[in-house]
Parts: sequence; C-alpha cells; structure tokens
Amino acid sequence: MVLPLFSFPNKLPKNYFGLQRVVLKTLGISFTGNESFLYRTYSTLWLTSVVLSFSIVEFYEIYVYMDDMDALVNNLSYLGTDLLGIAKVAILLYYRLEIGRTLDNIEKGLFAPDKLRGGDLEETLIKRCILISNTQTCLYYVAVILVCIFAAIGTMLKRILHPEASKWETPFTTFSWFETNTSPTYEMIWAYQLSWRALYALIVSSTDSLIAGVLAHISTQCLILQNSVRNTILNAQKELNSLSQVDDSEYPNIPPKILAKKVKENVNYHLAIIDLADQFEELFNVLVLIIFIATLFILCFIMYHASLFDPLSIRAAQDFAYVVVICIQVFMYCYWGNQVRLESEKVAAACWQVDFVGTDVQFQKSLFLMIRRCQKPIVLTAGKFTTLSLQTYVWVFKF
Repeated sequence: MVLPLFSFPNKLPKNYFGLQRVVLKTLGISFTGNESFLYRTYSTLWLTSVVLSFSIVEFYEIYVYMDDMDALVNNLSYLGTDLLGIAKVAILLYYRLEIGRTLDNIEKGLFAPDKLRGGDLEETLIKRCILISNTQTCLYYVAVILVCIFAAIGTMLKRILHPEASKWETPFTTFSWFETNTSPTYEMIWAYQLSWRALYALIVSSTDSLIAGVLAHISTQCLILQNSVRNTILNAQKELNSLSQVDDSEYPNIPPKILAKKVKENVNYHLAIIDLADQFEELFNVLVLIIFIATLFILCFIMYHASLFDPLSIRAAQDFAYVVVICIQVFMYCYWGNQVRLESEKVAAACWQVDFVGTDVQFQKSLFLMIRRCQKPIVLTAGKFTTLSLQTYVWVFKF
C-alpha cells in the first residue's frame, strides 16, 4: 500500500484511512467484523495485558510513593494518560462495527467523487484531505516517538554514567515490583517500559488521528457541497444538453423540473453530511469530553513535574515533549471541529452565489429555504458540554 504522505497522490486510494486502520489492526483493533478466531484471541490477550499491566502497576506505584512528590506527580500524569487510553480502546472496541461502517460510507455513495456533480475538483479535494490526514498522523507519531526517545536516552545515560544503582531511573514511571538496581533486571524493566508504552502510545495516537480524519472528511464534504451548489445552474444545463443533445443556445431557459431535481440532489447530499456528523457525535462525543477533562488533569501534573528539573535537562525535554503530544491531541479535535462548522456555514453563501436571476420562482424559493437551513451550522460537541472549536482549545489551555 502506497500512502500519500508528503506528495499529492496520483490516484484516489481504495481506503481513505489506510494508515490508521493498518496500525490499529496490527495492535489488536479491527473494524471489519470478519476477524479470525486466532486474531480475536491475539487482540484479547494483547489489549488486556497492555491495559491491565500499566494501570495496575501505576496504581501500585502511587500507593508506594505517596510520600515522594516527584514520583507521585509523575506517576499520576502517566496514570491519567493510561486511563484515557483505556477509555479510547473501550469505545473503539464497543463501537468498532459502527465505526467501520462509518469509515466505509465516507468512501462510497454520495460521498464518493462524482465528476457529473463537481468535475475533477471533488477528487482533488478528497486527495488533499487524505494527504493532510496522513501527514498529521505521521507528525503525531513523531511527537510520540520523541517522548520515548528522550525517555530512553535520559535514563540510559544515567545508567551508563552513574554506576551507583541509587541514581538509576526507569524511562517513564517508577517500578517497585522488582529490584531495579541490579543488571540485567534494570535493563529488562527499561526495555519493557519503552516497548510496551511505545506500542500503547501508537494505539492512542492512531485513535486520535482516525477520529480527526473523520472530521477532516466531513469538512471536505462540505467543501464539495459548496461547489455543487454554486454549479447548480451549470449542472442542470449539462443534464438538459445530454437529454436533448443540442447546443446550449437553443435552450436559454432550463425547465423547472430539471432545476428541482438538482436542488433535491444537493438537499439530499446536505442531509447525508448532517447524518454523517450526527453519527460522529453519537459515537465520539463522550470520548472527546473525557479527553478534554483528562487533558486538564494530565497537564497540571506534567507541567509541575517538568518544573522540578533544569529546563535544559533531558528529563525536562521528555516532559515538554509529552506536553506537545497532549496539545496536538486536543488541537486536532478542536481545529477540525471548527473547520466543519465554518465550511457548513459557507454552504449558505454558496446558495447565494447561484446565478438564479431569471430562473423559475419555485427554484428560487428552494434556494431560499436551503439558505435558511444552512445558516444553522453543523456543530460537534464534547459530551454536549462544549463545542469543538478553536475557542474551546484556547479555553482548555487557559483553564
């Protein structure tokens, strides 16, 4: 599979969310519903082990280090991340078939490129959306990997440069289940934390990227609808020409029946986009609210933990990279939610740009009704509590 990443794809991929779906399926989350018994066994064992191992270990570490503020704050920040990850995995698994159908629906039917409706522009817009979605996913992966790299380098340098076992540190959280001041126990725990947390982070970041990708495609569909509405007269004229097979000049007036048909097609397309947004809201609004609440919790602890170290130290760099990851996560939701709202509002402006002068009165009334409906934008929320917008993003980080 060739992924459109840093260059524009030559042709439309068969799977718009191929990158995210491949990573998630590899790590135990599939949306197809036809998985083999062997895969379901692997998925159950892997996800159960990684989820339980982190949460149980960190609850225990919080109990052990209750009197050590540095370790306690650090453990709490990662516990918040892991509990958020558990919520994401649980929702993906619970709604996996519905999510799979939603992803498939975006690639076909009214949402597929239609040259008769919008020419080559529709395919170009969808290709651009896929390119942006995959690029932001990879940049998100890079930010996650940087956290792991800083953790690996910082702790291993301490292990090499300080023979005293009392100064050795594990990459992320403390680990009291075994003695980590001897070799090779320390190296085994070091490798375990890095590898398992990196894989777990890929599950979490792929989930965020997949959901943000759905929002990006809803926004793109609104752009395609705008183009279709603006070209209503032109598309009606083309259909008339194909039916009559005569030159445009012989038919200066387009029959009301054809104009009504084109308006109905645009209305149905608009309703399909609204329905897609409603599906997103139903599937993910609670998860997004959990993400916002967890973000406030995590940022409080991780920023405090970073303040305990020299700003130029590797440990502080690890914490700051962690903050960047959290910021990217929330920004993707808020930015694309904001874009969906803005582009859905612009459909009304597109109706006004139609050259309706001299057309059938009923057609003009239909445009007016469509303008009225489009003045109510598509608004996506976090648990019905707040909207996904850039204003919400600013509020979260000012809180």
